[in-house]
This record gives sequence, structure tokens and C-alpha cells, in this order.
Amino acid sequence: MVPFAIVADLRTGSTLLSTSLDRHPQVRCYGELFHPQDLPDNRIDGLDRARASAGAILRAALCSGRRRTRGFKAMSFLPLRTERRWRDAWGRLRALPGLRVLWLTRGNRLAQYTSLEVARRTGMFHPHDHDRLYAAEHRPTVTLDPAEFRAWVEERDALLARRRRQLDGLPALELDYETLTEDWHRSLGRVQAFLEVDVLPIEPMKRKQESRPLAEVIRNYEELTAAVPRALIRSAD
Repeated sequence: MVPFAIVADLRTGSTLLSTSLDRHPQVRCYGELFHPQDLPDNRIDGLDRARASAGAILRAALCSGRRRTRGFKAMSFLPLRTERRWRDAWGRLRALPGLRVLWLTRGNRLAQYTSLEVARRTGMFHPHDHDRLYAAEHRPTVTLDPAEFRAWVEERDALLARRRRQLDGLPALELDYETLTEDWHRSLGRVQAFLEVDVLPIEPMKRKQESRPLAEVIRNYEELTAAVPRALIRSAD
């Protein structure tokens, strides 16, 4: 059994990667196992997550079953502090024999933050292909505060650094959203080779939600980009 974790933050392509990997005949990839709510992709047959410990969840999801390679979306902000029964989740994860880590990040932090704000305001984090929100004319525009954006980046970077310390030394593969979406088949091939499964031409299960340039999404785009470091908005369009 080869266990793996996709360590990611919101709006970095984790759903794209996890749902696509789950189509591989040798892979079982769950969603957010430590999300407080039951979701379609985090349910484990025969286990009541609401009553199970972190260790029990990880063993049931990653250490048993017919598919030899098993993983999940280890979102960097989960479990929430209110979920005290799972407070040792990252320690339990690190202790899994043979664990492999896929680090998934997003270089364009402004695009990540903007995508998150749009999702929050519409209440739709993962629209389906037929949803009207995919049409540019139905997507909202936003006004962003430069100071709030920079504070958000600092907070998320600190959280990711903590997770890297907790999983330091484990076999790892670095991925970024931009390369994953722009060079899908090569990127997915690297992932499959890292997980030691057959490299298959799997098509993506999700498509990019935002087709508009950021200058059209952010009403105060010029003000914002003048106030934040260029490193946070690379490849802005």
C-alpha cells in the first residue's frame, strides 16, 4: 500500500488533481478527510468520521482497500481548531509508513486570493460545467484591500511553513497550479510516476473557472498591483 497526501491551500487546484487521480484504476483519492462536514468525496465506507479519531480515519482511508495507492486532500488549514478529536491529525499523518507528499501551491497569489473572494461571494467553490457561473457575464467583480491581501498571504505562508516542518524529510513532489493547468499531461505523468502507478492519459475532471484577466475581475486592479510586491502577482494575466 502506498499512502499519499496532497498538501494544498484553497484555490490551488487540489480538487482538479484529486478528482482526476481518483479516475486512475490503481488510485483511490479522497477529498478533505478532516473537513467537519460530510462531503461526497470524504466519506469512508463503514466508518463514522464524526466519531472516529484522526488515526482511525487515516488507517481506514489510506491503509486498506483494493487499490494499492491511496491518498487524500490534506488541506493546510484542516482540521479546524474546534475539531479537538483530530488535533493530532498531522502527527498521525507523518507516522504513516511510506507516506508520500504532493506539495501543491499557486505562484500567482493575487489570482488565488481573487478566486477565493469570488467563491466566497457567490457561495460556489466548485461549480459544474453547466453552472451559469462559468459564463463571464455572470461572474462578479471584486474590490480588494491591499493590506488585507498582504496579511492573508503572510498568514497562509506561515501555515504552509508549519506543515512543511511537520512533514519534513518525507518523499515529496513539488507542484504548482500554473504548471499543472498549463501542462496537464506532463504534470500528471510526473505525479503518477511519483506514486508508482501506471502513467495513463487521464483527462482533467475540472476546468478553470476564471477566463477573465484579473484586470477585469478586480475593480481597483491598478491601485492593488501598485501597492503589493510583484512576486505576489507574477503571471497576473
